[in-house]
Amino acid sequence: ITMPNRLEEIRERETKATPGPWRWEDRRRTSGGCYLLSPVSKGIWDCVLDDGSAGGEYPPSLVPEEPDGQFVAHSRQDISYLLRRLEAAEAVIDAYAREVAFDARWAHRRSQDATSVWEKAMQEAGGSDEP
Repeated sequence: ITMPNRLEEIRERETKATPGPWRWEDRRRTSGGCYLLSPVSKGIWDCVLDDGSAGGEYPPSLVPEEPDGQFVAHSRQDISYLLRRLEAAEAVIDAYAREVAFDARWAHRRSQDATSVWEKAMQEAGGSDEP
């Protein structure tokens, strides 16, 4: 997969995902379990993800305070942020590429103009036409 295609796939998943930011709601001390909620969640039954503990009956498979839990909870806004930064960086790269291409075309024309002037001057002087 090329980078632009991979980015399109990531952007499509990001666009289709539940809006963020996501946050953990910890109910381990009351009704049990932890639930990853979004701004559009209407309650724990409408969560993005739960910790897999089925109301505290067995140990959670994803603990909110642990690195994996933090990674999952922040991934929604982190990916959005990274895509925006990447888009901005690509815009800068594209602008520089256009500038370099313009400069190269300009330099090539100037080089051709200089060669033409040299050749004309040499012909008029009766000398070599080599610059």
